[in-house]
Amino acid sequence: MKNKSHHTKRCNLGSSTDYREGWVNVDIEAGKDIYGANVKVDVVWDLNNYPWPFEDNSFDEINARAIIEHLESRTKTWSELRRIAKPGCLIHVVVPHYSGYTGYDDPTHYHRYSQHAGDMVAQMWGFKMLKNKIVFSRGNKWFILKPFNWLVNLWPRFYERCLANIFPSQELDWEFEVIKD
Repeated sequence: MKNKSHHTKRCNLGSSTDYREGWVNVDIEAGKDIYGANVKVDVVWDLNNYPWPFEDNSFDEINARAIIEHLESRTKTWSELRRIAKPGCLIHVVVPHYSGYTGYDDPTHYHRYSQHAGDMVAQMWGFKMLKNKIVFSRGNKWFILKPFNWLVNLWPRFYERCLANIFPSQELDWEFEVIKD
């Protein structure tokens, strides 16, 4: 893991209400979100506009929680993530799992993702997969589902092929390390 010194440059894409001190927080607008919550950002930018307003090799760490599925072009999005990431950059991505209602219920979602999609992203864009987990529940809201987090990740392909439509999960949690020559 990288040294988290004060020289480490971090980017929080689609920050919404998750403003992080010491990070470059990016979202489409500041003010209020669609639910009326306060949104504070450092950079106002529509991430569907390419290229993003950052130089090549800008960041040591990138957070992209609940944003990737809102972007129109998968190839441009993953290419931009690679472009703005320094070699060795840690990219943390959380997207809805295709089986969960948040994966298909939100009309602003352009894409659905499976656990296998994380492996494909890593292979196609030169990332090293550090974590690729199916998540049923986070926090205490649906604590009874937490044991499923462990169970389905023992056999993720079996889960997605045979059980996902019966027992839908909430999201996917990916971590990549950017490999560049």
